[in-house]
Amino acid sequence: MRAHEIQTVSLEDSAVPATLISPSVFEDEGCGHYKLPPRQVANELIDAYFERVHVLYPFLHEGSFRAHYEQLWADPDFSRPSETSWLALANLVFAYGCEFCRAGQTDEFDKHALAFIERAKSIILSLVFRSADLPLVQALLLLCHYLQGTLALNECWNFAGLMIRNAISIGLHVNPTDDGNLLPVEKESRKRLWWGCLVLDRTLCMKLGRPPSIRSTDAHEVDLPLEVDDQYIVDTSLVPPQPSGRPSRISFFVQTIKQSHIIDCILAKVYLANPKVQKRQDQTLLSHRTDESSVLGDAFLLDGQLQAWWNEMPPHLREEPALPDGIDFQRQRRVMRIRFLQIRLLLQRPIFLLFSKDQINDEFMRAGAIASSRVCVSAAQETIQLIHQGYNRQLLNSLWYNLHCKCSSPFNWGFDSRASRCVHLSGRSYDSSGDGKVFTQPVVATT
Repeated sequence: MRAHEIQTVSLEDSAVPATLISPSVFEDEGCGHYKLPPRQVANELIDAYFERVHVLYPFLHEGSFRAHYEQLWADPDFSRPSETSWLALANLVFAYGCEFCRAGQTDEFDKHALAFIERAKSIILSLVFRSADLPLVQALLLLCHYLQGTLALNECWNFAGLMIRNAISIGLHVNPTDDGNLLPVEKESRKRLWWGCLVLDRTLCMKLGRPPSIRSTDAHEVDLPLEVDDQYIVDTSLVPPQPSGRPSRISFFVQTIKQSHIIDCILAKVYLANPKVQKRQDQTLLSHRTDESSVLGDAFLLDGQLQAWWNEMPPHLREEPALPDGIDFQRQRRVMRIRFLQIRLLLQRPIFLLFSKDQINDEFMRAGAIASSRVCVSAAQETIQLIHQGYNRQLLNSLWYNLHCKCSSPFNWGFDSRASRCVHLSGRSYDSSGDGKVFTQPVVATT
């Protein structure tokens, strides 16, 4: 099959046509970093990105991205320096699109996507230490999400540092004003991008057990993005409106940002607090407060905040509607529920470990620890069930599938003989044999 040819095949229940793309399409022989794939292939990859990825990660404005893309095909001289950072962004969009335009196995997807990823990295590294603009930071954010989804966590951490510094260098941490200097599309793009950087920063803190790179006081200076879909955000309307009675797909991202505030509190109170400072504070407030009571008290208080966030969420992200409302909202509901369960696991896990080591003697606190352990087991069971159902219905991306299964399963918590009792409290039996290891860093999968 020649490089410009594709073969279309059917994929059951898929909203995006699967495409078998010749590997030669992605080879760099003589084309450098400034060439696009054949037009038909590029079109399908972009369509796949906006149909499957953008609904969860709205870091781009679809209309302006597509307009720029069309201009490149109309202008043969698109390798000029002003377009270089945008080409890095385009290559990352192509890489994400590969997952949903394929008819082969996962290794084939990896092979196809890797060519675009490496091309994007080369462009980014040629620019990131010299100058920055909006497309470059967008490209860094998409690259970091790809790397953390494929478990290249240390590489992701380092690129995230470059992303945050370049975001600050172009002023994304400053709230856009209403003085008319920024048109609506750029204004909303900047807000989405800044909050996307913060959410990723908190995600990496959870996965790696490291302190955040963006201070909460700095992050909250920027207004939340408007809950308005891309097609209604145009430069001719200073205040873009969302049609009445029509839920916005951007609401999902806004709720994700609000969840990151709760993650901040969990990391600060439960995982990243300085033990010596925390102990002095506790002794000042309550002279008889123990470490166990501190963990239990903080966890129960934060769990109330998490439950409040879930209960106040727009109904279309929390509840199945009476009438079908489309694949996008189905996917958002599934992912949002998994995120809620994952944060609950992150929060209750320290209590589970205390109970598993038989370190709680007070009867009242022990009852609370048992309830918390039940929550852990129940959340892990529900997460695995949601992933299994969602993956089979193509509501979840395969990049995150194995990661979720790995980190959500109770078997990865290092059960010992005492911890196995917590599992039986849920009403189900598991083989809890293990090496009894206890992990102190937060390790949580996120979609």
